[in-house]
Amino acid sequence: QAFGEQVKDSIVWVSYEVSGKTTDERSFEEGGASGSGIIYSVEGQKMKVLTNRHVIDCGFGEAYCYERTSEKVRLRTQDGKVHSVSKILYAPHDMDIAILEVNLPNSEDYKPASRPNNFANTNENVVAIGYPDAGLEGNYVEFSVSKGEITGTRQIIAQDGFGFEIYDSNAYVNHGSSGGGLFDENGNLIGITTWGSIF
Repeated sequence: QAFGEQVKDSIVWVSYEVSGKTTDERSFEEGGASGSGIIYSVEGQKMKVLTNRHVIDCGFGEAYCYERTSEKVRLRTQDGKVHSVSKILYAPHDMDIAILEVNLPNSEDYKPASRPNNFANTNENVVAIGYPDAGLEGNYVEFSVSKGEITGTRQIIAQDGFGFEIYDSNAYVNHGSSGGGLFDENGNLIGITTWGSIF
């Protein structure tokens, strides 16, 4: 079966809580902001999760987040356990990617997403998996599996001249899908879902 438990188990729910002050000295508190993540590697007692930077950094593209007084990032794995993130690393070139590190005494219980040897092609069937807004009253998300295909690729150039390619896909995504995984038919991770694009 192409999409077994390991594909599902590699997807995590990411929670971000932050408080601070805006540029005009007004206090703010944002609780319950969330997105998705992908278990990328498990080494010893350390698990690394990929997500989008905008999911866990209110200062990334947001003018209101000027001075932060407290931040908390947690993730929930498919076994229902909630883990505190011990370290956050940001990708270079101002890319919308972050790595979350979690210290785990039982890291062998978690398996990272498998990665393919080749890049995806246009018209290839794909599946986007994550935790978008459930569309219900209140603060709820749902585990979503959405099928589609690669509709094209784009070359992006950062301000510093660094270039990279992104996939366009018609697999359905919504708020909260950011940081989730885009998988090929064999269950290999080929991209990180973000609002409007796939890295």
